[in-house]
Amino acid sequence: PNPNTGTFKLVINDATSVKNIKIYNSIGSIVFEDNKITSKYSKNINLNNFPNGVYYLSVNKNNNNAVFKKIIIQK
Repeated sequence: PNPNTGTFKLVINDATSVKNIKIYNSIGSIVFEDNKITSKYSKNINLNNFPNGVYYLSVNKNNNNAVFKKIIIQK
């Protein structure tokens, strides 16, 4: 859900081509990173310790393409 309170579940049903997943804050610092990707990816992510604001999810694929999504945290 967007906005969310900082805790959410990320699910990628077909992650066979995914190399890594990163979440950046608004100034470009990585606040979450996962390089252990399985074919069906499901992970509970907790960003409760980070302030309200806009974050960016980056799903990086093996072919060097990436998908970006905006995440809004509002507690």
